[in-house]
Amino acid sequence: MKETEPAVPANASRVSRLARASLILGGGSILLLGVSFILARLGPHGSWSPVLLDMLSFVVGLAAVVLAAVANYRIRRLPELLQGRSHAQIGYWTGMAGACLVVLLYCPDLFLNEHHTDHRKGQCISNLHQLDGAKEQWALANHKTAKDTPAMTDLAGTDKYVPWPLSCPLGGTYTLNTLSNKPTCTVSDHTL
Repeated sequence: MKETEPAVPANASRVSRLARASLILGGGSILLLGVSFILARLGPHGSWSPVLLDMLSFVVGLAAVVLAAVANYRIRRLPELLQGRSHAQIGYWTGMAGACLVVLLYCPDLFLNEHHTDHRKGQCISNLHQLDGAKEQWALANHKTAKDTPAMTDLAGTDKYVPWPLSCPLGGTYTLNTLSNKPTCTVSDHTL
């Protein structure tokens, strides 16, 4: 006698394909990131770079997040026909983890490079220009000579030439010097 499979009722619920896809893509995002990490440690790569795998991992992770959001929306709308909310949530979080890890890996390159240091050097030089201008205004207002040296309290304050005491953003110390000399910073390349 031939056995037949029991008939599945027409109204039976099934796991959402989008939820499954988000789960697979989320796992794929983490897997690509792991492969990129391993290959980056192995040495020269020829014509390709692990950065390509990292970017692919980011894109796949974002796709997992989007698919998971759509799957959750459809599952909530049609709970009698679709299941798989846990699949969608796992896909969402693994996709988000993959995308966020890529961003965190490249944050030091984005924010802690020499351009950031150059910007702070520019701020320091701008402060030195302001102090030099404040020294000249102080000298004119107080009838001082080229051999006189102002104190920071003479220049900085609410009713003074600079609204607050200026400081080097890289931790240097300012020396105002005499009126005939420019102010200086203790950081070597911060000069007027």
